[in-house]
Amino acid sequence: MLVFQSKNTKVEWLETERVVVKTVLGFIQKAELVEVFEKSLETLQKYQATKWMSDNRKISAYTAEDAAWIRDVWFPKAIQSTWKFYAILSPENIIGKMQRRKNYAYYAENGIKVETFSEPESALAWLRSQG
Repeated sequence: MLVFQSKNTKVEWLETERVVVKTVLGFIQKAELVEVFEKSLETLQKYQATKWMSDNRKISAYTAEDAAWIRDVWFPKAIQSTWKFYAILSPENIIGKMQRRKNYAYYAENGIKVETFSEPESALAWLRSQG
């Protein structure tokens, strides 16, 4: 079920799998980034979901300001929610891929079980196998 859509993002709720899916379809400005992250978190909370998949294949690098907002503002709220498992479709862009690795390690250090994938089917299969 489509929960939210903007020009370059969308959030879906997969009822059968009980998974929130955030997809970025291209370059996004700060306002769109904040909105898609907040809508994803709202969906996790609404359905008391523990599983989240981010399709980051079309993302390039975040700005330093955007990365700081995710780390310092959004993530502390997210780890207080029901979120436990994070399947990530890694960026195709090498710079985006390198930047994300730091974020993934930070998430794992803070109690989120993180795995990266290149295909959505593999990511969903992993999420299904988690609790």
